[in-house]
Amino acid sequence: MRNLANIFRYVLLKILHGIYFVLHFFIQKNNNTLLFFSTGHTFTDNLGLFHDFVLKMDNAEAIILVRNKSLYNNLKLEFPNVFLMNSFMGLFQFLKHKKIIIDNGDARLFFFPYYLHPNYQLIINLWHGIPLKKLGRSVVKRNEESLEIQFQTYSYFTVSSEFEKKLIHTCYTVTEDIWVTGSPRNDDLTKNNFALLQDYPFLNKKTILYAPTWREQGNKSAFFPFKDKDLVKLNKFLENQDAYLLLRGHREEMKYLSDKNPMNFTRILAAHQDVFSEVQHLLPYVDVLLTDYSSIYLDYLLLNKPIIFMPYDIKEYTKYRGFLFDYYKYSPGPKVNSQEDLIRELETSLNKPNNDASYRSEISDVFHKFKNGGACQRIYDEIKKLN
Repeated sequence: MRNLANIFRYVLLKILHGIYFVLHFFIQKNNNTLLFFSTGHTFTDNLGLFHDFVLKMDNAEAIILVRNKSLYNNLKLEFPNVFLMNSFMGLFQFLKHKKIIIDNGDARLFFFPYYLHPNYQLIINLWHGIPLKKLGRSVVKRNEESLEIQFQTYSYFTVSSEFEKKLIHTCYTVTEDIWVTGSPRNDDLTKNNFALLQDYPFLNKKTILYAPTWREQGNKSAFFPFKDKDLVKLNKFLENQDAYLLLRGHREEMKYLSDKNPMNFTRILAAHQDVFSEVQHLLPYVDVLLTDYSSIYLDYLLLNKPIIFMPYDIKEYTKYRGFLFDYYKYSPGPKVNSQEDLIRELETSLNKPNNDASYRSEISDVFHKFKNGGACQRIYDEIKKLN
């Protein structure tokens, strides 16, 4: 069945390649505009932030192409140049612009029925986080089961450090260059912003964020994966510390989480995407981060605050996904395997936040060349050089 599926994908992609070769040949390209291509249900994170920056620049025209009809309707109320993929005008907009900005999609069929190829346009990928887990070709099973034509290729790719640049080279094919610019999502991370306090006054207290990674295979993510799990006891600890614990699952996995809302605990609150749409807006308020293998901790390093790791299924996770680097070496913080350990480390982190500060700073230097924002400007400058 896999061979048949691969044959079908190969034939489909070859047909698309031929069709778009002809279409691109007959339509003249506009080099002065940027087409922001969104395939998801939201227009946020690096793509949305860089789009907003571009709109502020003189003589910069930004076009938005979206797949989701509800997102299209919402964006149309705010921006004039928004087009729906599933329309002739959307197809025309895609074909007429030379520079395509994306932040996702490592398989060509991810963009179906469109076909993105560096031979026809400049494909600039902002991505959506520093990679911790194996991606693209570096995932052994996927590399073995996929044909070369199935992997999406890019003209340019943005990263936050030379170290990340090496990681991306092992995952994806970038035909021109990988720019070390930093990530737009982190431009305002270290700036004081008290906007959320009006709606969420508890953020002015000690705040702990628990954000596990998305597990697309194997066991699903589980909050508090401990044999000695006791939320009553944990809630009491939080009351004594006058602290709040916020739970945030990956948006792709929320529908599977059985512990999505273990509420009726006054100090354990939901912080999912429907509560805080942009996690980067929340991070400056967070005093301690809890995670397993989520790359959120790599962004959080810019704040140099305590991180506690919970690698409860690392053996299983390594088997089906794996890491791009030594997880234990580059995760600066204690590892816990029980609620008793968690409470002990939380108490230390809340009351002695400078523990491991030098270690965190050392790892931050590995993953971030720039510490004070400016990524949007650097990306914009690199794109302007392409004219």
